[in-house]
Amino acid sequence: RYFQGNYIEGNALALKGEFSAAISYYSEAIDRGLELVRAYDKRRRAQAQKGEDGRANGDSAKIAALGLTLANPYNGRGVAHGERRDYDRAIADLTEAVSRDPSFADAYANRGRAFVMKHNFDGGLADFNKAIALNPKFAEAYNGRGLVYEKKGELDRAMADYSEAIALNSNLANAYLNRGNVYYEKGDLGRAIADYGWAIALSIWQSLV
Repeated sequence: RYFQGNYIEGNALALKGEFSAAISYYSEAIDRGLELVRAYDKRRRAQAQKGEDGRANGDSAKIAALGLTLANPYNGRGVAHGERRDYDRAIADLTEAVSRDPSFADAYANRGRAFVMKHNFDGGLADFNKAIALNPKFAEAYNGRGLVYEKKGELDRAMADYSEAIALNSNLANAYLNRGNVYYEKGDLGRAIADYGWAIALSIWQSLV
């Protein structure tokens, strides 16, 4: 289908950082009324990458006016608010995302991170538990829950969750860093140094690919 060609091309351009060209392809799909949720959402993301917040918010509003499912756009905007440290807005958007799609594990994990940043550790724990219940192989959710346990002083539980995150995704640098911190707190400097070394190596490698 024509839309799929534009959609694939738009995604390829967005990955290359050519957001203006990507927006043109997504706009053509929207003009034809095809796959509106994904097209509007992808265009919104490209606009946000260009710093065109007004247009990005306008696309979110258009999707809402059409009565379409907005779980992904609300999740995306919530993550963007979180990156700007606007955690109240992040939580509001992510709450809307999970209300529209109660099976959206990523949105629960993202809201859990926002709760943790506001030092609402019980809220964060509940959301990470929900994300793990929905997706038992969600490494990032185990890493997030481990951080909650660490903040609450439950180091053995934190260690178990960080280790599970690493078992599920051996390239998760933050999990090695966090587990290294727990080893350090427990006085096991040898293992702490080993985990810090993995965190450094993975961070360098991921910056090059």
